[in-house]
Amino acid sequence: ISATLKDTTISASGGPLGNITMKGTVTLTGGTVANPAVYTMNSLTMNGNANMVVTGPVIINFAGVGVGTVIDMTGGGFSNTTNIPNDLVINYGGSDGMTIAGGTDAYAVINAPNSAITFRGGSNFYGQAIGNTISDQGGTNFYWDTSLNAPPPTNTTTFARVAMRELSY
Repeated sequence: ISATLKDTTISASGGPLGNITMKGTVTLTGGTVANPAVYTMNSLTMNGNANMVVTGPVIINFAGVGVGTVIDMTGGGFSNTTNIPNDLVINYGGSDGMTIAGGTDAYAVINAPNSAITFRGGSNFYGQAIGNTISDQGGTNFYWDTSLNAPPPTNTTTFARVAMRELSY
Protein backbone atom coordinates (compact mmCIF):
# COMPACT_ATOMS: atom_id res chain seq x y z
CA ILE A 1 0.00 0.00 0.00
CA SER A 2 1.35 3.42 -0.97
CA ALA A 3 -0.28 6.79 -0.41
CA THR A 4 0.51 10.46 -0.90
CA LEU A 5 -0.80 12.75 1.84
CA LYS A 6 -1.03 16.50 1.26
CA ASP A 7 -2.39 19.20 3.56
CA THR A 8 -4.44 16.83 5.69
CA THR A 9 -4.98 15.54 9.22
CA ILE A 10 -4.94 11.80 9.92
CA SER A 11 -5.67 9.70 12.97
CA ALA A 12 -4.17 6.40 14.09
CA SER A 13 -7.45 4.51 13.83
CA GLY A 14 -7.03 3.81 10.10
CA GLY A 15 -4.65 0.86 10.42
CA PRO A 16 -1.25 0.38 8.72
CA LEU A 17 -0.37 3.17 6.30
CA GLY A 18 2.24 1.47 4.04
CA ASN A 19 4.72 3.60 2.06
CA ILE A 20 3.79 7.23 2.73
CA THR A 21 4.81 10.33 0.80
CA MET A 22 3.98 13.63 2.51
CA LYS A 23 3.57 16.96 0.75
CA GLY A 24 2.43 20.21 2.34
CA THR A 25 1.41 20.06 6.00
CA VAL A 26 0.26 16.69 7.33
CA THR A 27 -0.93 16.58 10.94
CA LEU A 28 -0.77 13.36 12.96
CA THR A 29 -3.40 13.54 15.67
CA GLY A 30 -1.93 12.60 19.04
CA GLY A 31 -3.48 10.65 21.86
CA THR A 32 -2.93 11.00 25.59
CA VAL A 33 0.07 10.19 27.76
CA ALA A 34 -1.68 7.02 28.97
CA ASN A 35 -2.91 6.10 25.48
CA PRO A 36 -0.68 7.56 22.72
CA ALA A 37 -1.78 7.42 19.09
CA VAL A 38 0.15 4.61 17.34
CA TYR A 39 0.85 4.88 13.60
CA THR A 40 2.32 1.98 11.61
CA MET A 41 4.11 2.73 8.35
CA ASN A 42 6.43 0.84 6.05
CA SER A 43 8.37 3.96 4.98
CA LEU A 44 8.07 7.76 4.95
CA THR A 45 9.24 10.20 2.28
CA MET A 46 8.75 13.96 2.50
CA ASN A 47 8.70 16.14 -0.64
CA GLY A 48 7.97 19.74 -1.56
CA ASN A 49 8.77 21.37 1.81
CA ALA A 50 6.48 18.93 3.60
CA ASN A 51 5.92 19.40 7.31
CA MET A 52 4.72 16.59 9.58
CA VAL A 53 3.03 18.13 12.64
CA VAL A 54 2.41 16.11 15.80
CA THR A 55 -0.26 17.46 18.18
CA GLY A 56 0.05 15.08 21.14
CA PRO A 57 1.64 11.79 22.20
CA VAL A 58 2.39 9.77 19.03
CA ILE A 59 4.33 6.57 18.40
CA ILE A 60 5.35 5.77 14.81
CA ASN A 61 6.45 2.19 14.16
CA PHE A 62 8.27 1.53 10.87
CA ALA A 63 8.55 -1.86 9.16
CA GLY A 64 10.96 -0.86 6.35
CA VAL A 65 10.24 -3.93 4.20
CA GLY A 66 11.71 -3.74 0.69
CA VAL A 67 12.98 -0.16 0.90
CA GLY A 68 16.53 1.22 0.97
CA THR A 69 15.68 4.23 3.13
CA VAL A 70 12.92 3.89 5.71
CA ILE A 71 12.64 7.65 6.46
CA ASP A 72 13.67 10.36 4.01
CA MET A 73 12.89 13.87 5.25
CA THR A 74 15.21 15.54 2.72
CA GLY A 75 12.25 17.45 1.24
CA GLY A 76 10.69 18.52 4.53
CA GLY A 77 10.80 18.27 8.30
CA PHE A 78 8.70 17.71 11.39
CA SER A 79 7.27 19.69 14.25
CA ASN A 80 6.19 18.40 17.67
CA THR A 81 3.92 21.17 18.95
CA THR A 82 4.02 19.88 22.55
CA ASN A 83 7.79 20.49 22.82
CA ILE A 84 8.10 17.21 24.75
CA PRO A 85 10.42 14.64 23.09
CA ASN A 86 8.44 11.68 24.53
CA ASP A 87 5.39 12.88 22.58
CA LEU A 88 6.97 11.73 19.29
CA VAL A 89 8.59 8.29 19.48
CA ILE A 90 9.93 6.76 16.25
CA ASN A 91 10.69 3.01 16.39
CA TYR A 92 12.48 0.97 13.72
CA GLY A 93 14.24 -2.36 14.19
CA GLY A 94 15.68 -2.84 10.69
CA SER A 95 18.98 -1.75 9.17
CA ASP A 96 17.82 0.60 6.38
CA GLY A 97 18.94 4.22 6.63
CA MET A 98 17.07 7.25 7.97
CA THR A 99 17.49 10.89 6.95
CA ILE A 100 15.99 13.21 9.57
CA ALA A 101 15.34 16.92 9.11
CA GLY A 102 13.61 18.96 11.74
CA GLY A 103 12.22 22.42 12.15
CA THR A 104 12.08 24.82 15.06
CA ASP A 105 10.04 22.31 17.11
CA ALA A 106 11.97 19.11 16.37
CA TYR A 107 11.38 17.23 19.64
CA ALA A 108 11.53 13.44 19.34
CA VAL A 109 12.87 10.11 20.54
CA ILE A 110 14.30 7.90 17.78
CA ASN A 111 14.86 4.23 18.58
CA ALA A 112 16.61 2.64 15.57
CA PRO A 113 19.59 0.72 16.98
CA ASN A 114 20.47 -1.02 13.70
CA SER A 115 19.97 1.95 11.36
CA ALA A 116 22.35 4.60 10.04
CA ILE A 117 20.73 7.91 11.05
CA THR A 118 21.66 11.08 9.17
CA PHE A 119 20.60 14.51 10.43
CA ARG A 120 20.26 17.25 7.80
CA GLY A 121 18.86 20.72 7.57
CA GLY A 122 20.80 22.76 10.10
CA SER A 123 17.96 22.91 12.61
CA ASN A 124 17.79 22.09 16.31
CA PHE A 125 16.93 18.56 17.47
CA TYR A 126 15.74 18.07 21.06
CA GLY A 127 15.46 14.59 22.56
CA GLN A 128 17.26 11.33 21.98
CA ALA A 129 18.43 9.28 19.01
CA ILE A 130 19.75 5.73 19.14
CA GLY A 131 21.19 4.33 15.92
CA ASN A 132 23.95 2.09 14.62
CA THR A 133 25.65 5.25 13.36
CA ILE A 134 24.61 8.90 13.65
CA SER A 135 25.86 11.50 11.19
CA ASP A 136 25.29 15.26 11.14
CA GLN A 137 25.47 16.53 7.56
CA GLY A 138 24.01 19.99 7.87
CA GLY A 139 24.95 21.63 11.13
CA THR A 140 22.11 20.29 13.25
CA ASN A 141 22.33 21.42 16.86
CA PHE A 142 21.61 18.34 18.98
CA TYR A 143 20.21 18.80 22.49
CA TRP A 144 20.19 15.49 24.38
CA ASP A 145 17.34 15.23 26.89
CA THR A 146 18.96 13.46 29.85
CA SER A 147 15.59 12.86 31.51
CA LEU A 148 14.94 10.24 28.79
CA ASN A 149 17.78 8.00 29.96
CA ALA A 150 16.66 4.78 31.54
CA PRO A 151 18.83 3.21 34.24
CA PRO A 152 20.72 0.02 33.37
CA PRO A 153 18.55 -3.06 34.04
CA THR A 154 21.12 -4.59 36.42
CA ASN A 155 21.82 -1.43 38.40
CA THR A 156 22.29 -2.41 42.06
CA THR A 157 23.63 0.94 43.26
CA THR A 158 21.75 4.10 44.05
CA PHE A 159 21.06 6.46 41.18
CA ALA A 160 23.51 9.33 40.74
CA ARG A 161 21.98 11.29 37.85
CA VAL A 162 18.98 13.51 38.44
CA ALA A 163 17.28 15.42 35.65
CA MET A 164 14.38 17.79 36.01
CA ARG A 165 12.18 19.42 33.44
CA GLU A 166 8.98 21.36 33.71
CA LEU A 167 6.03 19.76 31.98
CA SER A 168 3.08 21.71 30.69
CA TYR A 169 0.37 19.32 31.88
